[in-house]
Formats: sequence, structure tokens, C-alpha cells
Amino acid sequence: MRSRSNRAGWVALTAAAVLILSAIAAVAAGEEPPAAVEEIVVRARKRDERLLDTPVSVTAVTTAELEQLGAVRIDDIQIAVPNLQFRSSAIAQAQSIFLRGVGQQDEGLAFDQGVGLYVDGVPLSRSIGLLLNLVDVEQIEVLRGPQGTLFGRNTVGGAINVRTVRPHDEVEGRVWVRAGNFDSVDTQATLNVPIDIGWLEDRLFSRFTFASRNSRGYVENLERDEYLSDLNDFGFLGALRFMPVEALAIDVRGTWERSHRRGIGGQCSIESEAEPSVLAIARAFYPGFEQSCEAQTPYRVRADTNQLSDLESYGTWVDGVYDLGAISVFDSVSLHSITSWREQRPRYVVDTDFQEFPIIVSSHIGGPDPAGTDGEPAFARQISQEARAQGSAFDERLDVTAGAFFFWEDADDVNGQSGFRYRADGSPGLDIGTSVASLTVDNYSWALFSQASFDLTTWAQLTAGVRYTADQKGLAKREIFPLAETEPRVDASERRTFEDWTPMASLSFTLPDDLAPVFLDHAMTYFSYARGFKGGGFNALVGSQVAAGEVATELDPFRPEHVDSFEVGFKTAWAPWADGHLQANLALFHADYRDIQVVQTRSEGLMLLRFVSNAAEATIQGLELETLTVPVPDFTIGASLALLDAEYDEFTNAENNLTAGSIDRSGESLPNVPDLQAHVSLQYAAAIAGGSRLGGELVPRLDWYYQSEIHYSGPEIGSLVQGGYNRVDVRLAYELCDGALTIAAWSQNLLDESYFTGGITFANLYGATARFT
Repeated sequence: MRSRSNRAGWVALTAAAVLILSAIAAVAAGEEPPAAVEEIVVRARKRDERLLDTPVSVTAVTTAELEQLGAVRIDDIQIAVPNLQFRSSAIAQAQSIFLRGVGQQDEGLAFDQGVGLYVDGVPLSRSIGLLLNLVDVEQIEVLRGPQGTLFGRNTVGGAINVRTVRPHDEVEGRVWVRAGNFDSVDTQATLNVPIDIGWLEDRLFSRFTFASRNSRGYVENLERDEYLSDLNDFGFLGALRFMPVEALAIDVRGTWERSHRRGIGGQCSIESEAEPSVLAIARAFYPGFEQSCEAQTPYRVRADTNQLSDLESYGTWVDGVYDLGAISVFDSVSLHSITSWREQRPRYVVDTDFQEFPIIVSSHIGGPDPAGTDGEPAFARQISQEARAQGSAFDERLDVTAGAFFFWEDADDVNGQSGFRYRADGSPGLDIGTSVASLTVDNYSWALFSQASFDLTTWAQLTAGVRYTADQKGLAKREIFPLAETEPRVDASERRTFEDWTPMASLSFTLPDDLAPVFLDHAMTYFSYARGFKGGGFNALVGSQVAAGEVATELDPFRPEHVDSFEVGFKTAWAPWADGHLQANLALFHADYRDIQVVQTRSEGLMLLRFVSNAAEATIQGLELETLTVPVPDFTIGASLALLDAEYDEFTNAENNLTAGSIDRSGESLPNVPDLQAHVSLQYAAAIAGGSRLGGELVPRLDWYYQSEIHYSGPEIGSLVQGGYNRVDVRLAYELCDGALTIAAWSQNLLDESYFTGGITFANLYGATARFT
């Protein structure tokens, strides 16, 4: 989201510069000894470990960091996490997530994600609904690289685990309100209450959070006198923690959220290299089409369709832990269970061309007209169960995790698409791509997994694990194309099971204290191998590939993806002045990426067909560097750098997005992947005298983020190549009443840099693209 700059932002920037320069001067003068960096605990291996001791490339974004970043949605963490990208979709509540260049380009029901998103260990399987509002979040952990052993399928790029706050034994309340330009108002209210009634005293605790987000939107639609990229969200998260005995803890959580919007903003753009004959089609049916498209700006468009983006989601999950204590050779054993149920009902209508002409409209509604908004919503339901045992033995030299995972999913959707239905004068047009497809999904997966870590010595640890997964996919599709026909062009159902083993192994070394120099507080090196896979499936995108008079009774399958990743990492804490004043973590990686599921477009006559094929192979390699230091008390400097080289090794028969022919993409960089990302944050807390009530701290913060060039649909589509850009965010907070009250002024994208975060091409159909802002 590109927020416009404002006066409060410039005030915050000025104050931040003054106070941070003062802190730097204090460093140079050596006035005070530095303070230690806060210790962070993560659950990257499904047990609590210090971040510095975990042989996994993981970034932990804490509650405090989320607040300082101004992060209220899951994609807001992108600037702080190396090699993480979120790609916008035409559906406002959908998102594609990429880690180290691996992800999924389509939000359809037939396709799995390449990066697993989890809430309290519960997987969210669909792209629609992944754009989470951050409600009562304790910590977000981003695990880079395949996580196929402990987290399972569809984590070939990595996994993101969002951990919410558990109820506790103190009465606590929190109210948070944020207002800004575009008539935006965000709120969140939390109440934590222990249930001290009779036998339940010190055994039952509750926590409830209500949250809302509202904004008029920042993209003006001149055609309908409205704003796009608006917000109208309301949600609830409730939690109960029950501890009937000291050894047993049961957490029950439930959530409901409704998001009702006009849809994401976008910009039509003429593709200068498109075939003249293709452009001629749009010119003939819509005189003035090119001029209208070129006159648009990222924040002013002319879309004629009554757009809709509506999502209702709800669910509950139960997390239980039972500590069995010592058993046989095990010093401790615990049993864990996570049971979840979740449903969602999405509806959307998108004017994909963002034009005042009825060129391309797509929808997920149950009505007969793809441009209508009165149809029934789609439906998706998932049920999952994970049961695992964890134990330690031999004086905690051995840690073992073993368990089973089960997942059921069913969903149905009516996906409509219409194109060129009417001429400029209102008479019937070509009706070139109008279709309605009914999809039904019935999936089932189960897995067995185990992982063990053994301390070979006090300074060397070996970890190995493996997971077996059976992933059964079922899909039925019925498509009428075009709508003038009454018989379907596609009437098919398929079911297939994809099986795989995903092993991992790592060897880590911790430098003994007696060998470490005095200024090195901690040093750990690890070498790891991990394998992951993403399930295969069946082509079910809208747009029949069957000739008139024929009916397809089979769906073309595509194979699972596989990633084999090799990594060496270094995690260090330096102490030239005081323990832990500087942390620096470095990861170098190389991955072989095979059978890549690529969404492609092909023009056949006056039809634009979208389908999935398996590219041969790609090589991904790069590095991630993260540092955090406190050079003087209350002055924190954070920095990260990500370099990524991700290219197809062989992809010779790919579709050209400009023409009806083919293109050799061997040696071409993967889409949605920048070569370089960098982030620097400066924060200083200055004490302000003012008595017991008004005294506190003035905390300025400055964040700078840079992302290099990225292409969203192949480098041949120049209008969907986003050049490198800088982003500057500032925040000035005043914390008083012993930290109980915080007042802050903030600005995101202070320098008003213009960039887009996704897009879709129709260059080989009518010579234009749509860029999402």
C-alpha cells in the first residue's frame, strides 16, 4: 500500500533525525556502555529454543517490532524479513506469498501455496483469506527454505507461523486506535480476565479481542465516483486457557471476521510491444480505448463495473499439551494435539481491465452473470488434526519429536469470466471469453513425521528427520463456454494421490566458551539439507480449451513441485563492550527447484486461455544477513540484506505472453523475485522529564527499505516490470505512565514513492495489462 506523505510524517522525520544524530554522537563520545540485545525465543522446530541456538534461517517479528513498524496486516512485515515478498491479487483479500523465489501465482481452488501460512500451528490452505489482519499477535516467525519434515507439504519455500497471545492470570486491558489520511480508522480492544470462581480459580483464563479497519480507499474511480482499495473489516478473536491440573493445558480459540470492500485498485496500461493486430481488436470495438488507458494514473482510474470483494471467515482450534514427566529413559515426555475447523465464504467481482469499457470482468459468485453481484458466495472448509509426542533423554542430550497429521478439505466455487460483451455503442460484441465454470474440490491428506536432535558433544549437534505424506486430490469441473451455449464444454472429475518422502538433516557447531575471544559472546555454525514438495493437481482455470461441439471429460494433470535445499548459516552475538550488544546472523543457500508449476496464458484466436504447466528446473541461490545492535542504551540499529539469484535452468517451450508463439525462458529470472532487498531501522528512546505522570520516553524511529527490479509476468511484458524503489517510513512515539499509554505520529512511504505490487497481462488478447496498486 502506498500511503501519501503528510505533515505529521515530516514532523516525525525531523524529530527522529535530531534524536538519532544525538545518539550517534553519544556513541562517538563513548559516554555510556551499551545495553544487551533482547533475547528471542522461537518454535521453528516445534519446541522453545533461543533464536541464536536454532539451526534454521528464521526471522522473528515480535509484538514490539510489529507496533514499531506500524504493521496491521501480514504483508506489512515484508520490509523487515529478507527474501519475503507478497504479491497482490485481483481479489482484495487474496495474496500470493514468496520466500526465496518460491510461491504460487494463482489463487484458484485447484492450486496449493508454496509458502505455508499457519496461525498457532494451524495451516491456512487457500490463497483467499491469507491477507490476515494482525489481531492480538504475540510473534510472527518466518522460516525460510523447505520445511517439509515438521510442517509438511506446501512449504517448499518456507513457512510463516503467526502466534497469538495466550490468556494469562492477570486482569489486563488494551485499547489501540489509529487514524490517518483517506479517512482511515483502525481499532483494536483486548480484555484478559481470569475466571476466579470456585474450583476454576487459577485454572481458567479468558481473553477477547475486537478489531476493525476502515478506510475510504486511496484509488479514485472517476467512472463511478467511488474509491477502490478501501477497507471495511471487523473481526473477533476469543481464547480460553484451561489448566485442570498442573501438567495439562488446553487452549481453545475461536475467530470470526467479515471483510466487505469495493475491491483492489489498479491501473490499465498499454503494452507497447503488443502485436498490432491484437491492439486492433480493442480499437475496433472500443474507440478511444488506448487513449483512456494511457490517461490513467496509479491513483485515478475509470472502471465501469460495480466491483465487490467480500469475505466471511470463521473457525476454531484447540491446542492441548499434557506433560507426562519422566518415562523410562526419557527425562521428560509431552503430548501435543492441535485440532482445527475453519470455513470461509468469498464473493468477488473484478473489473480486471480497470476501464470504462466492458472488456474483461471476472468473478467468484454463484449467479449466472459474471458481472452481477447478487450471486451466492463460494464456500471452503478445512478440518485438520495434528498429534505429536516430544521428549528428551540422556540428560537432555537427545530431543525427539514424532507425530501424525490429518487434513480434510472441501470447497465449491462458481468462477465466471466475460470479455468484449458489448461494443462502444451498446450493441452485442464478440463475447469472446464469456464462461461460467463450477468447481468442486474434495481433498484429503495424511502424514507421519519424526525428527530427532542429538548432542554429539557439548558443542556439536546432529539433527535428522523425515516425513511421509499421502496427498489425495479430488476435483470436478463443469464449464459452459460461451454462455450462448447450453451444453458444457467441460464436464469432468479427477482424483489422484501424490505421495512423497521429505527428509532433512543438519549439523551444527557452537564455539566453546574457552575458545571464544573475549568480545564474542556466542557463535554457532550449521550445515543443513532439506527437501520439500508441493502437491500436484489438475488444470481447472476458467477458459475452455475444447473445440465447439466437443465435451472434455478429463482434466490435464500437473506434477508436484520439489525443492532440495542446501544451506550454511552463522548465528553470532558480539560483546566488545557488554554481553550481547550485537547480533549478526548470516545464511548462504543453494536450492534445486524442479517441476515448477507455472501459470501461463495462451491466445487462441479470440480466446485467452490460462493453464498450468511444469517448468523443467531452476536453480536458486543467495544469502540473507540480519543484524541488530544496541551501541548505547536505548539506541537500536537493525539492518538486513537479501541477495537472490533465481533462474530457470531449462524452460524451452514456454508461452510467450506477447504473442501466440513460444519462448525459451532458460536462463531467465523467476517472476515475483527481486535480486536485492535491504532494510535499515534506527530507533532511539529519549527520556522526558515531567513528573510521575507526564514523564516518559520520546521514541523516534526511521525505516528505510529498498527493493530491486521485479517482473510479474515475464520480462517481455514491460508494463509489468516494477523498477527498483526506496521506501521511507517514520514514527514518533511518546510513551508515558510507565509505558501504559503511547501516543504516536507516523507516516508510511514518506517520500511518496510510486510502485505496484502485482498485475495480470492481457497483452496477447487486446494489448493491455492491469497493475494492482
